[in-house]
Amino acid sequence: MLRFIRLEQLLQAVHHAPFDTLALAHGRNFGAGVDLIGSCARRVAAGEATFRMPGLRFGLVLGSRVFASRVGNARARQVLQVAQTFDAAQGAAWGFLTATAAQDEWPRVVEQAAAEAASLTAGAAARLFAVTTDASHRDADLAELVRSASLPGIKARIAEYLSKGKS
Repeated sequence: MLRFIRLEQLLQAVHHAPFDTLALAHGRNFGAGVDLIGSCARRVAAGEATFRMPGLRFGLVLGSRVFASRVGNARARQVLQVAQTFDAAQGAAWGFLTATAAQDEWPRVVEQAAAEAASLTAGAAARLFAVTTDASHRDADLAELVRSASLPGIKARIAEYLSKGKS
């Protein structure tokens, strides 16, 4: 359980960071890795990237509220309920990704993000991120994770999920 709590704390620290954050994704992205991408302010993926969050398959609520804030409650419910795999085009269309770019374009993406981030002082950026990120759910998200992870049998549920071939 401590591992899951620390993971939630990491996701919250990234999501509520007082500065710009950037995730670059390619290939198959899974579970907490997708949650980490979703926690960043800028989320860019290569066209072939795919995303899947199966935590609820074994009863774990992690990163769900941030995902819902990106894609909307109805879509989040639909995707998370069946652990739907989605691709970069869908992620961009839904608002999960802020852009798509081929990996050879990533140096330009990083340069542009750095230039835009440098356009504000650290103090101004911190104030901007404070007023544009809803911090009111931090305790509720942590509590929901703890409740879901503390139900008896989490190890067995994860083992059962893994034995089924991650379906």
